[in-house]
Amino acid sequence: MGSVLQTVPASNGEPSQTAVPREPEIPAWTSNGGSYKQESFPVPENTESVLCYNGELYYLTLEIGAERVFFGISHDGAALYTAEENSSINMVCASEEGVWFLEAAWSIDARYSYTLKLISRDGELLRSFTPDGDAVDARGIMYAGEKLYLAFGDYVEVYSIDGEKLSEIALPVVDCSFISNGYGAFIACYTENGIEVISAEDGEPVFTLPDLSARLHPGADGYNFLLSDSTGLYGVSSGGAERKTLIVWADCGISFSGLRRVFTLDGGRFLCVDELGMTLLTGIPPEDMVIKKPLTLATVASSRQTAIAHYASGFNLSNNLYSVVIKDYSELGGGAVGLTPI
Repeated sequence: MGSVLQTVPASNGEPSQTAVPREPEIPAWTSNGGSYKQESFPVPENTESVLCYNGELYYLTLEIGAERVFFGISHDGAALYTAEENSSINMVCASEEGVWFLEAAWSIDARYSYTLKLISRDGELLRSFTPDGDAVDARGIMYAGEKLYLAFGDYVEVYSIDGEKLSEIALPVVDCSFISNGYGAFIACYTENGIEVISAEDGEPVFTLPDLSARLHPGADGYNFLLSDSTGLYGVSSGGAERKTLIVWADCGISFSGLRRVFTLDGGRFLCVDELGMTLLTGIPPEDMVIKKPLTLATVASSRQTAIAHYASGFNLSNNLYSVVIKDYSELGGGAVGLTPI
């Protein structure tokens, strides 16, 4: 800590100098993104996943009882729905009316039946119908524009809210995610050439992003989409041409283990879901940032890269002094090219 000299009268009448502590200088915030802190986000007991709609959170819960497993949906600390015996809740989405979900019921002869249900925010059953065909391969669900979308591998089935099958949309790949925002309803397809965004209305391409290891999410902060990758969080315009850096993970000491989803909450906060659970990102003044000392963990194309990231993220959340940064030197090249820097 620095100090300044201040002249004060001495006991003999002669002036003397004493050291007065000086407040430490706060380094300027030089990151391209904002200053955010990461902290664990408390969720109800037995939470399996979370759904965010207009800033409200809904939880899919799973409780193992003495004789059966209970699947349920809760909101604001209250249970909205508990699946019937020998039934499970596979996927959940929300609408203005309430919460839609796909419920699977199985019988003694191991046959499954699937039902799409809509419950109100008070837990009242409003709608129910059986989707066309076998929903065992259903991978995702979305409500948008008075329609329901069910993803099945490399295609999507579109239904009216009354259960009428309206159309099918072919997908270029199996790995995809639904995105509904004020700009429209979309399907993000993660291909070997980047993220191909297609319209959920007609299946036509809208734009393509060159990012190969990123995920697309509903937008925030004036942008139609959010994009997350290993370096940070970005706002993306409707056509994909404009991009703004919102958060640089390394500059804020933020880390994840397989970041899957990002939800926008009030106050410019972000709720992030990864393999470890849920964490909250909150914007704070740069002077309040706690900058951890980075510890570089060197790897070379490890087959356990996901497990390494899992443990590193857990360490970073629990330690206030140090932050583990994983550096995969195989990105520089194979063999000796990657090993030499280590």
